[in-house]
Amino acid sequence: GIEGDWKDIGIPPTLPTVPGHEIVGKIVSFGAENNRHDYSNNHLAVGDLITWSVVANCGSCIFCSRGLPQKCDTHFKYGHKKHNSEEPWVGGLAEYILLVHGTKVFKIPEGLSLEVACPANCTTATNVAAFRVAGNLAGKVVLIMGAGMLGVTACAMAKFYGAKLVIVCDTNEKRLIKACEFGADHSTLPAGLSDVVSNLTVGLGVDIIFELTGSPVAFENVFESVGIGGKIILVGSVFPSAPVYLIS
Repeated sequence: GIEGDWKDIGIPPTLPTVPGHEIVGKIVSFGAENNRHDYSNNHLAVGDLITWSVVANCGSCIFCSRGLPQKCDTHFKYGHKKHNSEEPWVGGLAEYILLVHGTKVFKIPEGLSLEVACPANCTTATNVAAFRVAGNLAGKVVLIMGAGMLGVTACAMAKFYGAKLVIVCDTNEKRLIKACEFGADHSTLPAGLSDVVSNLTVGLGVDIIFELTGSPVAFENVFESVGIGGKIILVGSVFPSAPVYLIS
């Protein structure tokens, strides 16, 4: 169940709730004073398909001013809020959602599939931020730790941005197969990671590592794979876990 899954990753349950944070919806009505344009100033009308930011933010607190709206002091996060009578529709699995102030809305262009649009404001956006930090990937060797939704998306984006070689590592062989379908050149279970990296890079190590699992063991193991001058981008470390150790 939802409660069990959240407990497994260390997130306190917020039940009762309506889950769902990667969402596409169809506009059925507007509030009397609501804006009729999306974040990119496209006109909105009843019947339009839209997606929106996972987090609604105030726009004025210290975190918003630093370009971190997802850490807003008064943020509202769809699919994660506890149900109450004042905010009854809080997640994407509800039949209707009442968008709160501070939500960034985007009209979905014609021809863009729902499969692409739905994760745009979570999985895709998270990867875009990570790749921005990583910098130029042209001709680089990239290691992606984790082949879940973030990982397979990262495989596709790494190839799009010109990575010479994309290696993906996961404990689930079915996920590894899917990651290769999304663009990974080589896949490996954790036990074989060191040998795969050594063989493919002639012992030099990889240039860029995206750590997308949040596992302390995975975090510690990536240091054996990164080359001199390489980068490790931590994306998965978003929930409480056991301490990790950095060994020189």
